[in-house]
Amino acid sequence: MLSRILFLGLTLTFFACQKPASDSSTADAATSETPQLTGTYAFEAGARSGELKVVQDDTSIQFDLLVVGPPPAYNQGYMGGEATLGSDTMTATYSISEFGGVCELSFSFDAETATIETLQGDSPTCGFGRGVMADGTYTRTSTDTPTIEEL
Repeated sequence: MLSRILFLGLTLTFFACQKPASDSSTADAATSETPQLTGTYAFEAGARSGELKVVQDDTSIQFDLLVVGPPPAYNQGYMGGEATLGSDTMTATYSISEFGGVCELSFSFDAETATIETLQGDSPTCGFGRGVMADGTYTRTSTDTPTIEEL
């Protein structure tokens, strides 16, 4: 009798823990329509390096960007904010003007990389240390949702 109760309890626990089946056609359609850019990307070129963290929603990306310049100073730059996605959902632009001029960055994504290009501005107008720029191709290191720092 005790073994039947134990078996019944384990069986109920097993089925209670099962995830309901989802409609895979709906999930596949959503995935194909909106690329998932969320993740962490890293950049290294000689002594320059950087890390880009991205969380995507329907119309924008939230991002944190940290870049480090070459020796001997190893100046740094940090930028975070919300960049508007283009109609193709594979590009985004971000613009600020709080450091005495306009800084505009373009983010271009593909399956495993994010390329950042400075469209307008320089180190000081982007709020970065001397000689520090974010430009380069960042390789995806994780598809996990990163923590974005709020300023």
